[in-house]
Amino acid sequence: MDKVGVRELKQNPRAVIERVEHGASVEITLQGRAVARMSPITHRRKWTPAADVARALELAGLGADQTGWLEEHRESREADPLVDPWESQ
Repeated sequence: MDKVGVRELKQNPRAVIERVEHGASVEITLQGRAVARMSPITHRRKWTPAADVARALELAGLGADQTGWLEEHRESREADPLVDPWESQ
């Protein structure tokens, strides 16, 4: 883990943040003692498409959708399609 003093962080914060952005974890020191740690944020999807969930259930051996939620989802999307509110009409 890289160590960066507070002075270096104040003088060139962008360089330190770019190192973190590229995967490095940085320990921030104040007068030689560690006071904080900066590490990259891992990005995860917030939503999983319904088709991916159905496929994962099949792969897990849980079988096909028995509740009908996937078909209900498809029907609702066809009946009420998404509209971009910023698109000029």
